[in-house]
Amino acid sequence: MSSMTAAHAPAIHRYRHEESENHCNRGVECLLLAEEEGYHNRELLTEAADAFLEAIRHYRQNTEAYVGMAYLLWILGDTPRALQYLEEGLRTQPNHPDIHRLIKQISGQGVSAPPAAGGANANVHYRAIREQIQTLQERVKTEDTRLIRPTINAHEIERMREALDEWEQRYHAVLSAIDGLDAFHVRVTLTCELSTLQDRILDYHSALSCAAELLALDDKIQTLHREVKQTEQDFLAQKPGMYEALLESYYDQCDSLADALDTLENKNIPVRVLDSHYQQLVDRVESLALEIGDEDA
Repeated sequence: MSSMTAAHAPAIHRYRHEESENHCNRGVECLLLAEEEGYHNRELLTEAADAFLEAIRHYRQNTEAYVGMAYLLWILGDTPRALQYLEEGLRTQPNHPDIHRLIKQISGQGVSAPPAAGGANANVHYRAIREQIQTLQERVKTEDTRLIRPTINAHEIERMREALDEWEQRYHAVLSAIDGLDAFHVRVTLTCELSTLQDRILDYHSALSCAAELLALDDKIQTLHREVKQTEQDFLAQKPGMYEALLESYYDQCDSLADALDTLENKNIPVRVLDSHYQQLVDRVESLALEIGDEDA
């Protein structure tokens, strides 16, 4: 990706997300207007469908657009396609309450309902997948969540990455098995039961994301620490240099790092793992200040 493309990528993403929201909101407005007319106005229903589809086209993670499209299809009597859109919506947000409510309205079944049709083979496959899901749910419950935490320890980060890879592989394996089932409502209800597993995967992603922020800030602290140490060594070796100006710069940089620590703490990232490194930096700067002060005296 070129530097220009990389610079504009966030803006493009933001634009597509906003366009998706605008289309989705328009779809909801059309649905509400159509409801006032008893859903007899086909033009409004068509406009609503077009708006929801545009919302999905612009941003495929827009859960509300899938829900809106599913509701519209249900109203029009196309239950199979409504369930298809709900199934896609579940992929983006398994715990979305509107999806679960609509599934129950459409199918008239709870999330643990067995297949309504498909014969003995379908029931065998269904039970096998449910057993897999239940096994994974039990593993989620028994996993030591104290190990899923932001850290700067390389071994702990690697362990979390390995655990995340394993969880994601198991999640996609079950999802693939669900995709092999014929009945829409069965696929949807089983996908609902994967929400616990997806929550755990999100826990790992969150911890690793916070760890990356901590590592980036720790790198700045350590780099400045090495620079201050070198300046102190140069000063003690009587090498020429503008040490008072450097000292002021170091104080300013320490203040900036303290602000960065506060920012991470406000995001509920445990910055205490950086306390010792930051304190070592501050102590080194104070040591340099004392050396320069003694020399001036």
